[in-house]
Amino acid sequence: IIGKLKICNRCFEKLVKAAKEYSDYDLFSPVNYELSNKNKIQQFGFKIDFFGFPCNLIHTKTLEEVKDDEFMCLPGGSLFIRKKVIDKIGLYDDDYFAFVDDTDLNWRIRIAGSKLKLVKDAKFYHQAYSGLSLKEEKFKYTTLRKRYLTERHTLNAILKNFQLYTLIFVVPFYFIANILEMVFFLVHGK
Repeated sequence: IIGKLKICNRCFEKLVKAAKEYSDYDLFSPVNYELSNKNKIQQFGFKIDFFGFPCNLIHTKTLEEVKDDEFMCLPGGSLFIRKKVIDKIGLYDDDYFAFVDDTDLNWRIRIAGSKLKLVKDAKFYHQAYSGLSLKEEKFKYTTLRKRYLTERHTLNAILKNFQLYTLIFVVPFYFIANILEMVFFLVHGK
């Protein structure tokens, strides 16, 4: 693993340095680059929309423009978390084996009052779905299956992490939006 970290431009060292320098932050993340195209940024942080879905900031901001206070969550493939936070909130929820697992963890970290820091000079090379190594396993994760798991885990995350008065307002709209989307796709034969 040390060899891979060297490839990542001394990623681990930069995360440790940032953790020492920014003692008021509890969660750190490098910028995630595509493994197959090491110059292309894959993700560096997300906001959460009205329905609890993560929205990749790469679609609206450049790396230079983005600020730490704009993130609701950082990419889960490369998080560096202080032990005191892990002791307080735990690690990834076992109910999320893929999709939205990092959103839920980040959300709980934010609820606990922790701040997030993007370490812009640290690079991490990420291959999406790399844990699904067998051809048969990758076949199981079709677009429909990914969508199902993402919807299921997002609904679970909002039920778990939104406050009750927010749930009362958001959940009816969530279901209406999903029903309208299903009707749209049915009408278009998809």
